[in-house]
Amino acid sequence: MKQTIRLISLGVLLVFMAVVPARASARSAACEAVNGWSGGLGYIQNTPRTFVANWTFATPFDIGETLRFRVGGFEAGMTIEVPAGTIVAQYPFFLGYPRERFDYVVSRGDIASIRIRLAGYYMYYSVTCVGSPLKAAPVVDKPPTPPDERLNWQNGDLIAVIYPATDATGQPAFDVYTVLPDSQGIFACRIARDDLPAVAASVNMFLKQCGDSVSVYVLTTGEIQFNIGPDSEGKTYVVIVPEISSTPSEGGYSQ
Repeated sequence: MKQTIRLISLGVLLVFMAVVPARASARSAACEAVNGWSGGLGYIQNTPRTFVANWTFATPFDIGETLRFRVGGFEAGMTIEVPAGTIVAQYPFFLGYPRERFDYVVSRGDIASIRIRLAGYYMYYSVTCVGSPLKAAPVVDKPPTPPDERLNWQNGDLIAVIYPATDATGQPAFDVYTVLPDSQGIFACRIARDDLPAVAASVNMFLKQCGDSVSVYVLTTGEIQFNIGPDSEGKTYVVIVPEISSTPSEGGYSQ
């Protein structure tokens, strides 16, 4: 059995990317909609008035969500109904300019409306909504990332590891390390430009043996193939890298 990856370039740290969903809000749609609302009655001398605010939502609040009302005013009263028609807080008369706080925790799964009634000379309110602790936002696991610049991450790197390198003249090369049972790596060989045939091979040809577990070939395409293994299950891992060039270029990963 063989597992193959093909590397498009040399000399670049491979970055494995995954789209990570944005962290979801723990608030329901109704809670999101009501969060940040405010309103009230402006003062008009000798002119008491009434005001009713009604909100109905397409879907109910989640059980455990908290509606936080902040109210205040002068010579006015207020009732808060959650849902509409059920009074949960009542302030019959404000004298001066107090500021009251009332928290309502949703205890039923069918509440989809709010009503606030104001009467008097001057009254204001604001509403915020806190998501339910019973509905925690999902935790998105971070995708795994390579531990270093190895070219064969998760592809036979428990047996041998291939790294981009440079030779004594500064030209691109590949270094191969075999992996011991204690996870320590031992240098096995280097594949440099001088190891390659002067002319393109007409058939795939064996190039070098790196230790007991890695065989290296040159393909007719000019690419270099590393066969790693077999492992304890008889699987051989195949890594194909571009031909060694004097100018490494950016690239990616495909399988």
